[in-house]
Amino acid sequence: MICQFPNLAIYDLDGTLVDSIYQVHKIINELRAELGKHPMNVGQLTPWISLGGIELIINALEVRCEEAKPHLKTFRARYLAEKTPKHLVYEGVFEALEHFQERDCNLAICTNKPRNLVEKILRETDLAAYFACVVAGGDLPTQKPNPANLLHCLEHFALQPSQAVFIGDSRVDQMTAESADVQFIFFSAGYDDGVFGIESGFTINRHSETSSLFQ
Repeated sequence: MICQFPNLAIYDLDGTLVDSIYQVHKIINELRAELGKHPMNVGQLTPWISLGGIELIINALEVRCEEAKPHLKTFRARYLAEKTPKHLVYEGVFEALEHFQERDCNLAICTNKPRNLVEKILRETDLAAYFACVVAGGDLPTQKPNPANLLHCLEHFALQPSQAVFIGDSRVDQMTAESADVQFIFFSAGYDDGVFGIESGFTINRHSETSSLFQ
């Protein structure tokens, strides 16, 4: 149990709040088909989903780095045109967010996804109203796992690392939290790409479990 209820709960987006991999998978396979390549299964995308757009495109489309930007532009345009179904929000998310709000805990998002896509997803899933601060890909010169992105959320609320928790599903999230000296809470039902060393830390399998972590 964490001894003190946090003043700020920061969430990752993909694989933590929203199960977005199925939309990503659909668009990636459309692009692979147009390149004359066989489809990938969902599980093959898991290691790359948290790395940012360029790394996703290079690996998922099997293209060279110098070829990735035009494909990424196409991918993001199609993603923007795809409506995000509300059922892709993980079970228990709304209840967990309301629990934090009832205890006067601030809420933020720290993600590498571009702002226009983040705002679209939050709007279409009715999550937007919960978050007073969103740090998205492109907002800063850095991206996760650089701690600057997470620390920017803390600065927004004038809080210290010890007053916050970061809830995420990936090694990238874990590294970001460690670098910022923020307590990491691992959401194990997301896109685990190699999170480790959390035996003495905190893991949730469902968002409903967050309330039991705090006294």
